[in-house]
Amino acid sequence: MGSREANSTIKGFMYQMLKSFYEILNLTDDATLQLEGVIEDIDITTAMSTSAIQCKYYESQDYSISKVAPAILEMYSNYCYSQPLGKDIKYKLYAYFGSQNQNIQIDEIKQFILDTKNKDIIIKYLSKIFIIDDIDIVKLIEKSKKTEDDKTEIKKYIEKNKSVLKFKYDLKDFWNVFEYEEAVEYDKLKANIINELELLYGPEIAENLYFGNGISLIANYSTFSDAEKRIIDKKTFFELLNKQKSILFTRWAKYLYDYKVMVKNKKSSMRSKMNFNSSVRLIYFSKQFLNNNSNQILPFLISYIDKFNTKKSLNKPPIVIFEESDNLLNEIVYNLFGRGIYCNVGIVCNIFDSEMFITNKGVSADFKIKLTTNSNANNEIVNKMNIDQAYYVGNFSSPVYDINNCEIEILDLENIIDLRTVFSL
Repeated sequence: MGSREANSTIKGFMYQMLKSFYEILNLTDDATLQLEGVIEDIDITTAMSTSAIQCKYYESQDYSISKVAPAILEMYSNYCYSQPLGKDIKYKLYAYFGSQNQNIQIDEIKQFILDTKNKDIIIKYLSKIFIIDDIDIVKLIEKSKKTEDDKTEIKKYIEKNKSVLKFKYDLKDFWNVFEYEEAVEYDKLKANIINELELLYGPEIAENLYFGNGISLIANYSTFSDAEKRIIDKKTFFELLNKQKSILFTRWAKYLYDYKVMVKNKKSSMRSKMNFNSSVRLIYFSKQFLNNNSNQILPFLISYIDKFNTKKSLNKPPIVIFEESDNLLNEIVYNLFGRGIYCNVGIVCNIFDSEMFITNKGVSADFKIKLTTNSNANNEIVNKMNIDQAYYVGNFSSPVYDINNCEIEILDLENIIDLRTVFSL
């Protein structure tokens, strides 16, 4: 994928998140919104109905029916599936093109259905909207895993007969619950969201804090594999948004803001947190960050200990967890020991002892740091250590652990120098 195509793809994802953000801001009290919905990109449900919204953003492309027809046919096939179940669903295609088209006519879709020879479209959608009497073809359509020969047979049948095949449910009836909305341009949608946030929080922090964190929260929810966990309501969203007092340093925030300014601002916001000497802190390093900065992890940890953990009576030893990096961990523990810095690694006779790691039983009273890997530290163990602050260093879409009563920071930093800056080392 070229850089232009990659940037276009990222902007498409961002646009979907912007639309999700806008819809959350305008939810009614009885409504919920599902990100990456079961039906479409965004599913909005109330006590009375469901609205399914699909987003398309083609900033550098002109409108053509071939670009929107697959999305419409996907909705139409869902409509055919949902009708026997008595589901009341309204469908919306929210699409932006470099040159906009004012309306999509039903006859354009009918003609596209007759003209298309695209195998994927025929298999995915046309096979689901037509009444098919041929038992052998129906059996092929119903197979969960189709061979290329199966697909070829289905395609041949539908191409030969689609001029006389009848729709399962009238296309006109679907058209009554379908809406094509010309989307606003990216920057305009972003401005609309920020304007609404300014009414709630004021102009100074609406864009610089709440807008970016809102996008990061939406991105986080979108990654959950469990569909139920991707459901959110307006009240819950704002409760989460209001808890976060500094910018979430995620890949999506980095797309929205100037990176160097973000590092500087994060350093300022972290300074007050690091002044709490009695806080128990977890620093979790991603495998990729460790690989990219392996030679600098040891100096970073030594600097951290020198600054924050020289007085045991005032400071709690940090808990450091490496993701899938046992060899690097052993090397660092060996080098720390050589410098007179004792570690609690929770290892007895080459076996991880969770009680030792949690309670420090049998560990030198002078230890300065707890070190282990994610293969040893599960969610239960981590929650027994009364962690106050957790820092995930690397590209994380969401926290690894579900820690009770803990401040969470995701620091998707580019290098160890920026990590030192953030921690004022």
